[in-house]
Amino acid sequence: MSFFESVRLALARHPVGVHSLNQAATAAELVSAEQRVGIFPSDDYREFLSTWNGGSMFHESITLCPATALVRRSPDRLLIGECSDGLLFLDAQGRVRVMDEEEPDPLTVGSDFATWLDVVMAREALLIDRDGEFRDVFDEEDGVLKLEVRRKRAQLGRKRDRGAALYSLELAELALEDGDDEQAKLLLTESVERDPQTGPAWELLAALYRQAGELELAHDAYLRAASATPSETLRAMRLLEAAQLQPIHAPALVEAAAMADPDLASRLLTQARERLAAHDVEEARQIQNKLQLLVSHRQLPDDVEPELERIEKDLRSRDALRVL
Repeated sequence: MSFFESVRLALARHPVGVHSLNQAATAAELVSAEQRVGIFPSDDYREFLSTWNGGSMFHESITLCPATALVRRSPDRLLIGECSDGLLFLDAQGRVRVMDEEEPDPLTVGSDFATWLDVVMAREALLIDRDGEFRDVFDEEDGVLKLEVRRKRAQLGRKRDRGAALYSLELAELALEDGDDEQAKLLLTESVERDPQTGPAWELLAALYRQAGELELAHDAYLRAASATPSETLRAMRLLEAAQLQPIHAPALVEAAAMADPDLASRLLTQARERLAAHDVEEARQIQNKLQLLVSHRQLPDDVEPELERIEKDLRSRDALRVL
């Protein structure tokens, strides 16, 4: 089914108000947009704008920008809209990527715009009935999608778009919830094969390798995770994780982490204090280990060391109380 047919079917199936798509962009509007943000990286996206010039779908859970509102965020990122998972971009290859700006880890959700839109229409239709009302798909206790619905949506996406990394990642996360680490590894490997720049999948793979004692694989996966994100903060944290696993490479990795995020030390101290306040001693200790790594490689500012000493003293006191 072409993406025009899937959209038209949704418009015909649901009552007015569920979807609100604009009238077609004029040729002048398209030319003006391309002069402002650069040539569109895919013909199917341009054709969409020439049919529906942006708008919203499924009660505004997905919004697409009109031609006049398009923004070029970087040479590889054209902002085209927003969905429940974050901002939507077209990259230079015409793939659709989603990114939450609070934790910038771009995920490929569509191998091209047309395929992405077809998958979206099918996935979101699982949540909305013909009257435009939400089906019984949310868990009453925590308000999140029920497990079986999450699984069905992920399986549908994985089947329909073999070039998108998101859906294998979603299934891997479900496998981890089920306690099936081996299946999760297979799905995460599939995710990074579909898009080698899938940072969250590399990070989860690294954690699983580390848990299994496969430290070299974990080290390499953390490095791939670090290279996949445009976020300096995330890159620095992943470089520190890699440094902890391979002491021989630690000096260079710690230095790279400190250069990537000049506020790394103060950020870690704040996180340690927050974890201690929440009585999460284990997490606070892991953060302390990263701070010690900065100390041992002379990457911790002098004015931060007294605060680190107070955190270490707090941890020792809590250990002593636990023993008693």
